[in-house]
Amino acid sequence: MKKPRIPTETDKPDWIETFRGRPTTLSGLTGKANDAACRTLQQYVNQFEGTKNLQDLAIICGPAGSGKTILAQIYVSTMGEDILDLPASAYVKWCMTCNAKKYDASNYHELWKKIKEFIEIPIDSKTVSVPFKVIVVDDADSISATHQNSMKALMDKNSLKLKWIFTAREPRKFIQYLQTKAVMVNCRAAPEKEALLVVLGMCYRFKIGYERLGIKALFELVAATNKGNVNLTDIVRMVQKCFLARQYISEDNVYVTVGKSRPKVVVSAYASIEPFPRCKICTLYPPCQHRTTEMLVQQAYSRRAELPERKGGLECREFLRTGACSIFNKHGHCSLDHPTRKVRVEKPETRCPICTIKWPCNHCTYSSVRNELLDARLDILRRLELLETLTQEEPPVYLITHLVDKYDDWEETLKGIKKFYVTAEKQGIMSEIERWVNYEYSTDMDEYRFKLQRLTRGFGELLITPLLLEQGASRSGTRGESRQKSAGAGAGAGAGRNDIDEGASVGSSNRGRSKVLAGGGGADDVGSIGSVGTLTTTQGAGIDTSSRGRKK
Repeated sequence: MKKPRIPTETDKPDWIETFRGRPTTLSGLTGKANDAACRTLQQYVNQFEGTKNLQDLAIICGPAGSGKTILAQIYVSTMGEDILDLPASAYVKWCMTCNAKKYDASNYHELWKKIKEFIEIPIDSKTVSVPFKVIVVDDADSISATHQNSMKALMDKNSLKLKWIFTAREPRKFIQYLQTKAVMVNCRAAPEKEALLVVLGMCYRFKIGYERLGIKALFELVAATNKGNVNLTDIVRMVQKCFLARQYISEDNVYVTVGKSRPKVVVSAYASIEPFPRCKICTLYPPCQHRTTEMLVQQAYSRRAELPERKGGLECREFLRTGACSIFNKHGHCSLDHPTRKVRVEKPETRCPICTIKWPCNHCTYSSVRNELLDARLDILRRLELLETLTQEEPPVYLITHLVDKYDDWEETLKGIKKFYVTAEKQGIMSEIERWVNYEYSTDMDEYRFKLQRLTRGFGELLITPLLLEQGASRSGTRGESRQKSAGAGAGAGAGRNDIDEGASVGSSNRGRSKVLAGGGGADDVGSIGSVGTLTTTQGAGIDTSSRGRKK
Protein backbone atom coordinates (compact mmCIF):
# COMPACT_ATOMS: atom_id res chain seq x y z
CA MET A 1 0.00 0.00 0.00
CA LYS A 2 1.64 3.26 -1.17
CA LYS A 3 -0.49 5.79 0.71
CA PRO A 4 -2.37 4.14 3.59
CA ARG A 5 -4.91 6.27 5.40
CA ILE A 6 -5.97 6.69 9.02
CA PRO A 7 -9.42 5.61 10.28
CA THR A 8 -12.38 8.01 10.27
CA GLU A 9 -15.85 8.07 11.84
CA THR A 10 -17.30 6.10 8.93
CA ASP A 11 -15.08 3.13 9.83
CA LYS A 12 -16.58 2.62 13.30
CA PRO A 13 -19.82 0.76 12.38
CA ASP A 14 -19.42 -3.00 12.08
CA TRP A 15 -18.21 -3.80 8.58
CA ILE A 16 -20.01 -7.16 8.60
CA GLU A 17 -23.42 -5.73 9.49
CA THR A 18 -23.09 -2.77 7.11
CA PHE A 19 -21.70 -5.05 4.36
CA ARG A 20 -19.00 -2.59 3.60
CA GLY A 21 -17.05 -3.41 0.49
CA ARG A 22 -19.13 -6.46 -0.33
CA PRO A 23 -19.76 -7.46 -3.96
CA THR A 24 -23.13 -6.47 -5.40
CA THR A 25 -23.65 -9.40 -7.77
CA LEU A 26 -23.36 -13.16 -7.46
CA SER A 27 -20.74 -13.22 -10.20
CA GLY A 28 -18.62 -10.67 -8.32
CA LEU A 29 -17.72 -13.01 -5.45
CA THR A 30 -14.02 -13.78 -5.06
CA GLY A 31 -13.00 -17.41 -5.45
CA LYS A 32 -14.84 -20.55 -6.49
CA ALA A 33 -15.77 -22.05 -3.12
CA ASN A 34 -19.46 -21.10 -3.46
CA ASP A 35 -19.93 -21.46 -7.21
CA ALA A 36 -22.60 -24.13 -6.75
CA ALA A 37 -24.55 -21.97 -4.28
CA CYS A 38 -24.34 -18.98 -6.64
CA ARG A 39 -25.68 -21.04 -9.56
CA THR A 40 -28.61 -22.24 -7.45
CA LEU A 41 -29.49 -18.73 -6.30
CA GLN A 42 -29.18 -17.42 -9.86
CA GLN A 43 -31.75 -20.00 -10.97
CA TYR A 44 -34.15 -18.73 -8.31
CA VAL A 45 -33.53 -15.14 -9.46
CA ASN A 46 -34.33 -16.09 -13.05
CA GLN A 47 -37.46 -17.87 -11.87
CA PHE A 48 -38.53 -14.78 -9.91
CA GLU A 49 -37.94 -12.55 -12.92
CA GLY A 50 -40.24 -14.67 -15.07
CA THR A 51 -43.03 -15.57 -12.63
CA LYS A 52 -42.74 -12.89 -9.91
CA ASN A 53 -43.07 -15.76 -7.45
CA LEU A 54 -40.70 -17.02 -4.76
CA GLN A 55 -40.25 -20.06 -2.53
CA ASP A 56 -41.95 -19.83 0.85
CA LEU A 57 -38.66 -20.62 2.67
CA ALA A 58 -35.03 -20.82 1.58
CA ILE A 59 -32.25 -21.88 3.98
CA ILE A 60 -28.68 -20.88 3.14
CA CYS A 61 -26.50 -23.09 5.34
CA GLY A 62 -22.76 -23.49 5.84
CA PRO A 63 -19.93 -23.11 8.38
CA ALA A 64 -19.14 -19.85 10.13
CA GLY A 65 -17.61 -17.22 7.88
CA SER A 66 -18.49 -19.00 4.63
CA GLY A 67 -20.47 -16.04 3.18
CA LYS A 68 -24.06 -17.08 3.97
CA THR A 69 -25.22 -13.57 4.97
CA ILE A 70 -23.53 -11.95 1.97
CA LEU A 71 -25.21 -14.41 -0.39
CA ALA A 72 -28.61 -13.76 1.20
CA GLN A 73 -28.19 -9.98 0.88
CA ILE A 74 -27.03 -10.18 -2.74
CA TYR A 75 -29.90 -12.57 -3.53
CA VAL A 76 -32.53 -10.24 -2.08
CA SER A 77 -31.03 -7.02 -3.42
CA THR A 78 -30.81 -8.51 -6.92
CA MET A 79 -34.53 -9.23 -6.88
CA GLY A 80 -35.55 -5.95 -5.24
CA GLU A 81 -33.23 -3.40 -6.82
CA ASP A 82 -32.41 -4.94 -10.21
CA ILE A 83 -35.62 -6.80 -11.14
CA LEU A 84 -38.30 -4.81 -9.30
CA ASP A 85 -36.29 -1.57 -9.62
CA LEU A 86 -37.24 -0.43 -6.12
CA PRO A 87 -35.91 2.85 -4.78
CA ALA A 88 -34.20 2.83 -1.39
CA SER A 89 -37.31 4.11 0.42
CA ALA A 90 -39.47 1.29 -0.95
CA TYR A 91 -36.80 -1.41 -0.61
CA VAL A 92 -36.71 -1.16 3.21
CA LYS A 93 -40.52 -1.65 3.21
CA TRP A 94 -40.25 -4.70 0.95
CA CYS A 95 -37.33 -6.51 2.67
CA MET A 96 -36.30 -6.68 6.34
CA THR A 97 -33.13 -8.24 7.86
CA CYS A 98 -32.84 -9.33 11.49
CA ASN A 99 -30.28 -11.29 13.50
CA ALA A 100 -31.80 -14.07 15.61
CA LYS A 101 -28.75 -14.15 17.91
CA LYS A 102 -29.76 -10.78 19.34
CA TYR A 103 -32.86 -12.41 20.83
CA ASP A 104 -33.37 -15.13 23.42
CA ALA A 105 -36.23 -16.94 25.10
CA SER A 106 -37.10 -13.87 27.15
CA ASN A 107 -37.61 -11.46 24.24
CA TYR A 108 -38.56 -13.54 21.19
CA HIS A 109 -41.96 -11.89 21.42
CA GLU A 110 -40.26 -8.64 20.39
CA LEU A 111 -39.03 -10.31 17.21
CA TRP A 112 -42.53 -11.62 16.38
CA LYS A 113 -43.97 -8.15 17.05
CA LYS A 114 -41.36 -6.59 14.78
CA ILE A 115 -42.23 -9.03 11.99
CA LYS A 116 -45.97 -8.38 12.34
CA GLU A 117 -45.42 -4.63 12.15
CA PHE A 118 -43.26 -5.13 9.06
CA ILE A 119 -46.05 -7.10 7.40
CA GLU A 120 -48.58 -4.32 8.01
CA ILE A 121 -46.39 -1.55 6.51
CA PRO A 122 -48.09 -0.57 3.23
CA ILE A 123 -46.18 -0.33 -0.03
CA ASP A 124 -47.19 1.83 -2.93
CA SER A 125 -48.91 -0.55 -5.36
CA LYS A 126 -47.74 1.58 -8.29
CA THR A 127 -44.12 0.91 -7.33
CA VAL A 128 -44.24 -2.78 -6.42
CA SER A 129 -46.09 -5.31 -8.55
CA VAL A 130 -45.69 -8.33 -6.23
CA PRO A 131 -48.08 -9.08 -3.38
CA PHE A 132 -45.52 -10.35 -0.84
CA LYS A 133 -42.58 -9.14 1.24
CA VAL A 134 -39.27 -10.79 2.13
CA ILE A 135 -37.62 -11.22 5.52
CA VAL A 136 -34.04 -12.43 6.05
CA VAL A 137 -33.34 -14.09 9.44
CA ASP A 138 -29.63 -14.42 10.12
CA ASP A 139 -28.46 -17.33 12.33
CA ALA A 140 -32.00 -18.71 12.46
CA ASP A 141 -30.78 -22.05 13.81
CA SER A 142 -30.12 -20.35 17.17
CA ILE A 143 -33.91 -20.15 17.74
CA SER A 144 -35.10 -22.95 20.01
CA ALA A 145 -37.54 -25.61 18.77
CA THR A 146 -40.33 -24.26 20.96
CA HIS A 147 -40.11 -20.79 19.43
CA GLN A 148 -39.69 -22.28 15.96
CA ASN A 149 -43.21 -23.62 16.37
CA SER A 150 -44.36 -20.06 17.09
CA MET A 151 -42.59 -18.96 13.92
CA LYS A 152 -44.31 -21.82 12.05
CA ALA A 153 -47.70 -20.45 13.07
CA LEU A 154 -46.64 -17.01 11.83
CA MET A 155 -45.55 -18.53 8.50
CA ASP A 156 -48.80 -20.41 7.98
CA LYS A 157 -50.91 -17.35 8.78
CA ASN A 158 -48.99 -15.07 6.36
CA SER A 159 -47.95 -17.57 3.68
CA LEU A 160 -49.18 -15.28 0.88
CA LYS A 161 -47.86 -12.06 2.33
CA LEU A 162 -44.35 -13.04 3.48
CA LYS A 163 -41.45 -15.09 2.11
CA TRP A 164 -38.59 -16.21 4.39
CA ILE A 165 -34.84 -16.58 3.91
CA PHE A 166 -32.80 -18.19 6.72
CA THR A 167 -29.06 -18.43 7.21
CA ALA A 168 -27.89 -21.23 9.47
CA ARG A 169 -24.77 -23.14 10.46
CA GLU A 170 -26.57 -26.37 11.39
CA PRO A 171 -29.85 -26.88 9.49
CA ARG A 172 -30.52 -30.10 11.43
CA LYS A 173 -31.52 -27.92 14.40
CA PHE A 174 -34.68 -26.82 12.59
CA ILE A 175 -37.92 -28.63 13.28
CA GLN A 176 -39.07 -31.19 10.73
CA TYR A 177 -41.72 -28.85 9.31
CA LEU A 178 -39.15 -26.20 8.35
CA GLN A 179 -36.71 -28.73 6.93
CA THR A 180 -39.43 -30.20 4.72
CA LYS A 181 -40.79 -26.84 3.61
CA ALA A 182 -37.43 -25.21 2.76
CA VAL A 183 -35.14 -25.34 -0.24
CA MET A 184 -31.54 -25.83 0.90
CA VAL A 185 -28.56 -23.89 -0.47
CA ASN A 186 -25.22 -25.18 0.83
CA CYS A 187 -22.16 -22.95 1.24
CA ARG A 188 -18.55 -23.97 1.77
CA ALA A 189 -15.81 -22.25 3.73
CA ALA A 190 -13.35 -20.45 1.50
CA PRO A 191 -9.86 -21.98 1.32
CA GLU A 192 -7.02 -19.96 2.77
CA LYS A 193 -5.82 -18.70 -0.61
CA GLU A 194 -9.24 -17.29 -1.58
CA ALA A 195 -9.73 -15.79 1.90
CA LEU A 196 -6.35 -14.08 1.54
CA LEU A 197 -7.44 -12.56 -1.78
CA VAL A 198 -10.59 -11.20 -0.12
CA VAL A 199 -8.65 -9.60 2.76
CA LEU A 200 -5.96 -8.10 0.50
CA GLY A 201 -8.61 -6.75 -1.89
CA MET A 202 -10.43 -5.09 1.00
CA CYS A 203 -7.20 -3.52 2.31
CA TYR A 204 -6.36 -2.23 -1.16
CA ARG A 205 -9.86 -0.86 -1.79
CA PHE A 206 -10.05 1.03 1.52
CA LYS A 207 -6.33 1.96 1.67
CA ILE A 208 -5.55 0.07 4.86
CA GLY A 209 -1.83 -0.27 5.50
CA TYR A 210 -0.56 -3.77 6.21
CA GLU A 211 2.50 -5.98 6.21
CA ARG A 212 2.81 -9.63 5.29
CA LEU A 213 3.53 -10.85 8.83
CA GLY A 214 0.50 -8.92 10.12
CA ILE A 215 -1.87 -10.67 7.68
CA LYS A 216 -0.26 -14.00 8.55
CA ALA A 217 -0.82 -13.34 12.26
CA LEU A 218 -4.51 -12.61 11.55
CA PHE A 219 -5.02 -15.95 9.86
CA GLU A 220 -3.11 -17.86 12.55
CA LEU A 221 -5.15 -16.32 15.38
CA VAL A 222 -8.46 -16.97 13.64
CA ALA A 223 -7.47 -20.56 12.78
CA ALA A 224 -6.52 -21.18 16.43
CA THR A 225 -10.00 -20.15 17.61
CA ASN A 226 -11.87 -22.01 14.81
CA LYS A 227 -10.14 -25.43 14.96
CA GLY A 228 -7.93 -24.68 11.98
CA ASN A 229 -10.75 -23.46 9.72
CA VAL A 230 -10.86 -20.14 7.85
CA ASN A 231 -13.56 -17.79 9.15
CA LEU A 232 -13.78 -14.70 6.96
CA THR A 233 -16.21 -12.99 9.35
CA ASP A 234 -13.74 -13.12 12.25
CA ILE A 235 -10.85 -12.06 9.99
CA VAL A 236 -12.70 -8.98 8.68
CA ARG A 237 -13.76 -7.96 12.19
CA MET A 238 -10.19 -8.37 13.43
CA VAL A 239 -8.92 -6.23 10.54
CA GLN A 240 -11.41 -3.51 11.47
CA LYS A 241 -10.53 -3.69 15.16
CA CYS A 242 -6.79 -3.49 14.52
CA PHE A 243 -7.22 -0.68 11.98
CA LEU A 244 -9.31 1.42 14.39
CA ALA A 245 -6.99 0.82 17.35
CA ARG A 246 -3.51 0.84 15.75
CA GLN A 247 -4.09 2.28 12.21
CA TYR A 248 -1.80 -0.34 10.65
CA ILE A 249 -1.96 -4.12 10.26
CA SER A 250 1.40 -5.32 11.56
CA GLU A 251 2.26 -8.42 13.57
CA ASP A 252 2.83 -6.50 16.80
CA ASN A 253 -0.33 -4.42 16.33
CA VAL A 254 -2.45 -7.54 15.75
CA TYR A 255 -1.29 -9.23 18.96
CA VAL A 256 -1.65 -6.01 20.96
CA THR A 257 -5.20 -5.53 19.61
CA VAL A 258 -6.39 -9.02 20.54
CA GLY A 259 -4.58 -8.87 23.89
CA LYS A 260 -2.36 -11.91 23.39
CA SER A 261 1.37 -12.30 23.78
CA ARG A 262 3.35 -12.75 20.63
CA PRO A 263 4.54 -16.35 20.15
CA LYS A 264 8.23 -17.02 20.28
CA VAL A 265 10.14 -17.35 17.05
CA VAL A 266 11.54 -20.87 16.59
CA VAL A 267 15.07 -20.93 15.19
CA SER A 268 17.65 -23.65 14.67
CA ALA A 269 20.19 -24.50 17.34
CA TYR A 270 23.02 -22.73 15.50
CA ALA A 271 21.04 -19.95 13.77
CA SER A 272 22.99 -17.18 15.54
CA ILE A 273 26.23 -18.04 13.68
CA GLU A 274 24.76 -18.73 10.25
CA PRO A 275 25.60 -18.64 7.37
CA PHE A 276 28.53 -21.04 7.71
CA PRO A 277 31.69 -20.68 5.66
CA ARG A 278 33.20 -23.77 4.13
CA CYS A 279 35.48 -25.88 6.29
CA LYS A 280 39.12 -24.94 5.63
CA ILE A 281 40.24 -28.55 5.89
CA CYS A 282 37.68 -30.56 3.91
CA THR A 283 36.03 -27.60 2.05
CA LEU A 284 32.56 -28.90 2.99
CA TYR A 285 29.80 -26.87 4.60
CA PRO A 286 29.42 -27.66 8.32
CA PRO A 287 28.52 -29.83 10.07
CA CYS A 288 31.38 -31.98 8.91
CA GLN A 289 34.07 -34.17 10.45
CA HIS A 290 36.09 -31.19 11.63
CA ARG A 291 33.18 -28.97 12.80
CA THR A 292 30.61 -31.29 14.31
CA THR A 293 27.07 -30.41 15.30
CA GLU A 294 28.03 -30.27 18.97
CA MET A 295 30.75 -27.72 18.21
CA LEU A 296 28.36 -25.56 16.18
CA VAL A 297 25.70 -25.66 18.93
CA GLN A 298 28.26 -24.61 21.54
CA GLN A 299 29.49 -21.72 19.36
CA ALA A 300 25.91 -20.56 18.73
CA TYR A 301 25.13 -20.66 22.46
CA SER A 302 28.17 -18.48 23.19
CA ARG A 303 27.20 -16.04 20.43
CA ARG A 304 23.65 -15.63 21.78
CA ALA A 305 25.09 -14.88 25.21
CA GLU A 306 27.22 -12.10 23.69
CA LEU A 307 24.33 -10.31 21.95
CA PRO A 308 23.43 -7.05 23.80
CA GLU A 309 19.99 -6.68 25.42
CA ARG A 310 18.84 -3.08 25.83
CA LYS A 311 15.41 -3.13 27.44
CA GLY A 312 13.24 -0.29 26.24
CA GLY A 313 15.27 0.23 23.07
CA LEU A 314 14.44 -0.63 19.49
CA GLU A 315 14.33 -4.35 18.86
CA CYS A 316 16.48 -5.93 16.18
CA ARG A 317 13.96 -7.13 13.60
CA GLU A 318 16.47 -9.43 11.95
CA PHE A 319 17.13 -11.19 15.25
CA LEU A 320 13.41 -11.62 15.95
CA ARG A 321 12.90 -13.07 12.48
CA THR A 322 15.96 -15.32 12.07
CA GLY A 323 17.62 -15.58 15.48
CA ALA A 324 20.82 -13.96 14.15
CA CYS A 325 22.22 -10.42 13.89
CA SER A 326 24.42 -9.94 10.84
CA ILE A 327 25.68 -6.55 12.13
CA PHE A 328 26.97 -8.09 15.36
CA ASN A 329 28.45 -11.09 13.53
CA LYS A 330 30.33 -8.78 11.16
CA HIS A 331 31.39 -5.87 13.40
CA GLY A 332 31.10 -7.28 16.92
CA HIS A 333 28.60 -4.67 18.16
CA CYS A 334 24.99 -3.57 17.57
CA SER A 335 23.02 -0.66 19.06
CA LEU A 336 19.64 -2.49 18.98
CA ASP A 337 17.95 -4.69 21.56
CA HIS A 338 18.18 -8.48 21.09
CA PRO A 339 15.45 -9.98 23.31
CA THR A 340 16.47 -13.62 23.60
CA ARG A 341 13.30 -14.26 25.65
CA LYS A 342 11.25 -13.86 22.46
CA VAL A 343 13.23 -16.46 20.50
CA ARG A 344 12.99 -20.19 21.17
CA VAL A 345 15.87 -22.38 20.06
CA GLU A 346 14.81 -25.79 18.83
CA LYS A 347 16.58 -28.92 19.93
CA PRO A 348 19.35 -30.00 17.52
CA GLU A 349 18.69 -33.04 15.39
CA THR A 350 20.13 -36.20 16.94
CA ARG A 351 22.21 -38.44 14.69
CA CYS A 352 23.59 -41.93 15.08
CA PRO A 353 27.18 -41.66 16.38
CA ILE A 354 28.22 -44.63 14.21
CA CYS A 355 26.82 -43.89 10.75
CA THR A 356 25.75 -40.19 11.31
CA ILE A 357 22.27 -40.93 9.90
CA LYS A 358 19.29 -39.32 11.65
CA TRP A 359 18.42 -41.18 14.84
CA PRO A 360 17.16 -43.90 14.92
CA CYS A 361 19.03 -45.04 11.84
CA ASN A 362 17.73 -48.68 11.66
CA HIS A 363 20.99 -49.37 9.91
CA CYS A 364 23.63 -50.32 12.47
CA THR A 365 23.91 -53.66 14.32
CA TYR A 366 22.32 -52.43 17.55
CA SER A 367 19.11 -51.46 15.73
CA SER A 368 17.77 -55.04 15.65
CA VAL A 369 18.00 -55.44 19.44
CA ARG A 370 16.57 -51.95 19.92
CA ASN A 371 13.57 -52.83 17.73
CA GLU A 372 13.05 -56.03 19.74
CA LEU A 373 12.91 -53.96 22.93
CA LEU A 374 10.41 -51.54 21.36
CA ASP A 375 8.24 -54.43 20.10
CA ALA A 376 8.22 -56.03 23.56
CA ARG A 377 7.21 -52.74 25.14
CA LEU A 378 4.36 -52.25 22.64
CA ASP A 379 3.21 -55.84 23.22
CA ILE A 380 3.06 -55.22 26.98
CA LEU A 381 1.14 -51.99 26.52
CA ARG A 382 -1.34 -53.72 24.24
CA ARG A 383 -1.85 -56.55 26.74
CA LEU A 384 -2.29 -54.10 29.61
CA GLU A 385 -4.92 -52.22 27.62
CA LEU A 386 -6.73 -55.47 26.82
CA LEU A 387 -6.49 -56.51 30.48
CA GLU A 388 -8.07 -53.22 31.56
CA THR A 389 -10.93 -53.76 29.10
CA LEU A 390 -11.57 -57.37 30.10
CA THR A 391 -11.68 -56.60 33.83
CA GLN A 392 -14.43 -54.02 33.50
CA GLU A 393 -17.81 -54.69 35.07
CA GLU A 394 -19.36 -55.28 31.63
CA PRO A 395 -16.60 -56.12 29.12
CA PRO A 396 -17.43 -56.19 25.38
CA VAL A 397 -19.07 -59.44 24.33
CA TYR A 398 -16.90 -59.94 21.24
CA LEU A 399 -13.76 -59.98 23.45
CA ILE A 400 -14.95 -62.54 26.01
CA THR A 401 -16.84 -65.02 23.82
CA HIS A 402 -13.83 -67.31 23.27
CA LEU A 403 -12.81 -66.99 26.93
CA VAL A 404 -16.22 -68.11 28.21
CA ASP A 405 -16.19 -71.11 25.86
CA LYS A 406 -12.71 -72.31 26.90
CA TYR A 407 -11.98 -71.20 30.48
CA ASP A 408 -14.05 -71.55 33.62
CA ASP A 409 -12.28 -69.13 36.00
CA TRP A 410 -10.95 -66.58 33.52
CA GLU A 411 -12.39 -63.63 35.44
CA GLU A 412 -10.61 -64.47 38.71
CA THR A 413 -7.35 -65.15 36.88
CA LEU A 414 -7.42 -61.83 35.02
CA LYS A 415 -8.23 -59.95 38.22
CA GLY A 416 -5.23 -61.58 39.90
CA ILE A 417 -2.98 -60.65 36.97
CA LYS A 418 -4.24 -57.06 37.07
CA LYS A 419 -3.66 -56.82 40.82
CA PHE A 420 -0.04 -57.87 40.38
CA TYR A 421 0.93 -56.01 37.19
CA VAL A 422 -1.11 -52.80 37.26
CA THR A 423 0.96 -51.17 40.00
CA ALA A 424 3.14 -48.12 40.42
CA GLU A 425 6.27 -50.30 40.46
CA LYS A 426 5.52 -51.89 37.09
CA GLN A 427 4.56 -48.51 35.65
CA GLY A 428 7.89 -47.15 36.85
CA ILE A 429 9.73 -49.89 34.96
CA MET A 430 7.90 -49.03 31.74
CA SER A 431 8.52 -45.30 32.19
CA GLU A 432 12.22 -45.82 32.88
CA ILE A 433 12.71 -47.98 29.78
CA GLU A 434 10.76 -45.49 27.64
CA ARG A 435 12.90 -42.60 28.90
CA TRP A 436 16.10 -44.58 28.36
CA VAL A 437 15.19 -45.57 24.79
CA ASN A 438 14.07 -42.07 23.76
CA TYR A 439 16.76 -39.93 25.40
CA GLU A 440 19.91 -41.97 26.05
CA TYR A 441 20.70 -42.75 22.37
CA SER A 442 22.74 -45.80 23.33
CA THR A 443 24.52 -47.94 20.72
CA ASP A 444 25.55 -50.75 23.11
CA MET A 445 23.81 -54.03 22.26
CA ASP A 446 24.44 -55.45 25.74
CA GLU A 447 22.54 -52.58 27.33
CA TYR A 448 19.53 -53.19 25.07
CA ARG A 449 19.64 -56.94 25.91
CA PHE A 450 19.76 -56.17 29.62
CA LYS A 451 16.71 -53.86 29.31
CA LEU A 452 14.87 -56.52 27.30
CA GLN A 453 15.57 -59.18 29.94
CA ARG A 454 14.41 -56.85 32.69
CA LEU A 455 11.19 -56.16 30.81
CA THR A 456 10.43 -59.87 30.22
CA ARG A 457 11.25 -60.72 33.84
CA GLY A 458 9.05 -57.95 35.16
CA PHE A 459 6.04 -58.91 32.99
CA GLY A 460 6.52 -62.68 32.65
CA GLU A 461 3.01 -64.00 33.30
CA LEU A 462 1.46 -61.13 31.36
CA LEU A 463 3.41 -62.15 28.26
CA ILE A 464 2.66 -65.90 28.39
CA THR A 465 -0.97 -66.03 29.50
CA PRO A 466 -3.29 -67.16 26.66
CA LEU A 467 -6.13 -65.09 28.12
CA LEU A 468 -4.64 -61.91 26.70
CA LEU A 469 -4.16 -63.18 23.18
CA GLU A 470 -6.23 -61.37 20.58
CA GLN A 471 -8.91 -63.51 19.00
CA GLY A 472 -7.61 -62.82 15.46
CA ALA A 473 -4.08 -63.91 16.41
CA SER A 474 -5.26 -67.20 17.93
CA ARG A 475 -7.38 -67.91 14.83
CA SER A 476 -4.48 -67.29 12.47
CA GLY A 477 -2.29 -69.58 14.58
CA THR A 478 -4.98 -72.27 14.48
CA ARG A 479 -5.23 -72.06 10.70
CA GLY A 480 -1.45 -72.36 10.39
CA GLU A 481 -1.29 -75.40 12.62
CA SER A 482 -4.21 -77.02 10.80
CA ARG A 483 -2.43 -76.66 7.47
CA GLN A 484 0.73 -78.10 8.98
CA LYS A 485 -1.09 -81.09 10.50
CA SER A 486 -3.11 -81.84 7.39
CA ALA A 487 -0.01 -81.71 5.23
CA GLY A 488 2.05 -83.90 7.59
CA ALA A 489 -0.32 -86.59 8.79
CA GLY A 490 -3.45 -86.25 6.66
CA ALA A 491 -5.72 -86.44 9.69
CA GLY A 492 -9.50 -86.21 9.44
CA ALA A 493 -11.15 -82.80 9.36
CA GLY A 494 -13.15 -83.12 12.59
CA ALA A 495 -10.46 -84.79 14.71
CA GLY A 496 -7.72 -82.58 13.38
CA ARG A 497 -9.70 -79.44 14.17
CA ASN A 498 -10.21 -80.53 17.78
CA ASP A 499 -6.53 -81.36 18.21
CA ILE A 500 -5.57 -78.02 16.80
CA ASP A 501 -7.94 -76.12 19.09
CA GLU A 502 -6.54 -77.95 22.07
CA GLY A 503 -2.95 -77.30 21.08
CA ALA A 504 -3.28 -73.66 20.09
CA SER A 505 -3.27 -72.15 23.55
CA VAL A 506 -0.66 -74.67 24.81
CA GLY A 507 1.61 -73.93 21.87
CA SER A 508 1.34 -70.18 22.36
CA SER A 509 2.04 -70.51 26.08
CA ASN A 510 5.06 -72.73 25.40
CA ARG A 511 6.43 -70.16 22.98
CA GLY A 512 5.92 -67.40 25.57
CA ARG A 513 7.52 -69.61 28.23
CA SER A 514 10.59 -70.20 26.11
CA LYS A 515 10.87 -66.44 25.46
CA VAL A 516 10.83 -65.70 29.18
CA LEU A 517 13.42 -68.40 29.89
CA ALA A 518 15.61 -67.03 27.14
CA GLY A 519 15.19 -63.59 28.72
CA GLY A 520 16.72 -64.84 31.91
CA GLY A 521 14.11 -65.90 34.39
CA GLY A 522 10.64 -64.89 35.44
CA ALA A 523 10.10 -67.69 37.97
CA ASP A 524 9.36 -65.34 40.85
CA ASP A 525 6.62 -63.49 38.94
CA VAL A 526 5.08 -66.70 37.59
CA GLY A 527 5.07 -68.26 41.02
CA SER A 528 3.39 -65.24 42.56
CA ILE A 529 0.58 -65.40 40.01
CA GLY A 530 0.27 -69.18 40.20
CA SER A 531 -1.43 -68.89 43.56
CA VAL A 532 -4.27 -66.83 42.07
CA GLY A 533 -5.93 -69.72 40.25
CA THR A 534 -5.47 -72.53 37.78
CA LEU A 535 -6.72 -72.20 34.24
CA THR A 536 -9.01 -75.12 33.37
CA THR A 537 -10.64 -75.43 29.99
CA THR A 538 -13.75 -77.22 28.82
CA GLN A 539 -11.77 -78.96 26.09
CA GLY A 540 -8.97 -80.28 28.25
CA ALA A 541 -6.40 -77.69 27.11
CA GLY A 542 -5.67 -76.42 30.64
CA ILE A 543 -2.47 -74.78 31.75
CA ASP A 544 -1.35 -75.75 35.24
CA THR A 545 0.96 -73.25 36.93
CA SER A 546 2.42 -75.93 39.22
CA SER A 547 3.41 -78.13 36.26
CA ARG A 548 4.90 -75.04 34.57
CA GLY A 549 7.06 -74.52 37.64
CA ARG A 550 8.31 -78.14 37.53
CA LYS A 551 9.22 -77.75 33.86
CA LYS A 552 11.25 -74.65 34.63
